Amino acid sequence: MKKLLALLMAVLMLVSFAACGGNNNEEETTTNPEVVTDAPVNSDGEEVTDAPEPENETEAEEVTEEGETEAEEATEEGETEAEEETKKEDKPSKEPATKKPAKEEGAKPVSQWSKQEILDYYNKAVVATDKKAPQGQSVMKLGNNGSITADGAIGGLLKVASPIIKSALERNSSPTTNIPGYGEIKMSDLKSIKATEKNGVITVEIVSKEQTDGPSADGSAGPVGRVLGTLGDIEGALKELSAEISRGRETVSLTYTDVTVKANIDAKTGIITSGTWHYLVNILVKDADIKISIISAAIKNLKAVVDYTVTF
Repeated sequence: MKKLLALLMAVLMLVSFAACGGNNNEEETTTNPEVVTDAPVNSDGEEVTDAPEPENETEAEEVTEEGETEAEEATEEGETEAEEETKKEDKPSKEPATKKPAKEEGAKPVSQWSKQEILDYYNKAVVATDKKAPQGQSVMKLGNNGSITADGAIGGLLKVASPIIKSALERNSSPTTNIPGYGEIKMSDLKSIKATEKNGVITVEIVSKEQTDGPSADGSAGPVGRVLGTLGDIEGALKELSAEISRGRETVSLTYTDVTVKANIDAKTGIITSGTWHYLVNILVKDADIKISIISAAIKNLKAVVDYTVTF
């Protein structure tokens, strides 16, 4: 029995020893692994590397952050410059705007106005000047060198009457502040019209068509009536001559010729500042009994010319 116990004890000891030996080998293998490398070694047996590794990870991180910061700053500067350029473009220019000329932009120069445009301009100027006209003077005098002619012996008598007629015409000459003419002039009233501009003054020149009136006429009718105004009916004309008619009124006619206007208009205000309006009245009495002052006679083909001019 004792031998059996001794044998069992010996077996248990062997098993315990074998278990302890296995554990020690495993620990040595794990703790000291064999390192295998292909890196070259120097004479001392130390490994040699191509480039030094950074001393620490902090320096690498700082370099990276500095690079990123510089890139961000460059981007921000680029964006700032772009914004400033955009703002400069959006700002209004400080250069003074071009002043508009006195005339409306796009208006044609006077030299390119049509005849109708010139006439419209003149008509408006007459209306605008109606109550602002400067002081003017109307003058009546005998035309055709002051002569009055007629058939027969009456011609000699008229030579005596001529001074009387001249005086009558002078009395009818008077100051005026009214621009001649009545109503709006029509293009069909005119022979010609033109305009020129110089030193801020537009000069309109008009030549009216001739007009012949019978014994009864309206001083504001017809081309001459609209452009200047006429003497009206025959009584008005005879009154200017200091004459009266008792028979043959229907044989009397008045023909207006050399009807001209030259008006100077301020280009800024459109007001007529000066000018000349003129016509000749050709009086024809074919057969009538006329009394001039104290002279009465039956006359045929009496002809006289009255020169009428208004100046401002």
